[in-house]
Amino acid sequence: MKQVLPHIQIGLHNDEHVIVVVGDYELADFIEDHLGDDCDLPYDYRTTAERLGGEIVTLHFPESALLQEIEGGLTKLSSDEVEGIYRLTTNREHDSHRPEAAIGRVKICGQVCSLLVLSVLVSNRLARGHLVVFMAKV
Repeated sequence: MKQVLPHIQIGLHNDEHVIVVVGDYELADFIEDHLGDDCDLPYDYRTTAERLGGEIVTLHFPESALLQEIEGGLTKLSSDEVEGIYRLTTNREHDSHRPEAAIGRVKICGQVCSLLVLSVLVSNRLARGHLVVFMAKV
């Protein structure tokens, strides 16, 4: 396997067909779109493997696809762009169980109250958990 970009490797599967291994689900979606739409290099199928912190996605290309063409399509992308997409996802995943809080003041029925909004992320995807609001008269 050859590292062509951060979190992206290319190689041959059983010396039969080209595979691209991507270290993140959302980054894999971006790579699929880029290779398929922008480079006209669609993949045949994908496989995934769970790991701590997310999934590793392997894109399997047709036997007629050439490794050099797919590698050329990948190298059209900048390392900074790829790293940025990966960081967005992994930052979200690392924060997946850490509560986020916002504190402010609101005026309700003439009374000034402190407002604490606590949003808990419950999964490593974009889903949000419970929204809890605490109010106290100031």
